[in-house]
Amino acid sequence: MAFKVRGADTDQAIAVLEDTVQPGYGAPHFHLHENETFYVVAGEFTFTMGERTVPKGQLHTFQNVGTTPGRLLAVVWPAVAFEGFVAEVGTSWPPSVPPDLEKLLAAAEKYGIAVPPPEPGGA
Repeated sequence: MAFKVRGADTDQAIAVLEDTVQPGYGAPHFHLHENETFYVVAGEFTFTMGERTVPKGQLHTFQNVGTTPGRLLAVVWPAVAFEGFVAEVGTSWPPSVPPDLEKLLAAAEKYGIAVPPPEPGGA
């Protein structure tokens, strides 16, 4: 992930990140403190809520369904909690392969991002 606009530049109103997403990767989650919207720059993605803004508190996910890395621009508002989450888990997404789920879940809880538990037999 690379920040294009940081909350400090917008009085914490928004943050804009560019995310390179590997094929097959997705991240089901919901935000308790911020809203989020996506713009697909490159690749093929599916979204559980369609191509519209997903309000905070709603479970949503994205998944790269293509065969090459794809790129997304993510806009979150307000910016402060999500920026703290990214600072703790890192800008490589997923943070490690396989991801350190304990670290990821602890940071998610701290910053108001809920991640459902993995399905049995799933990653």
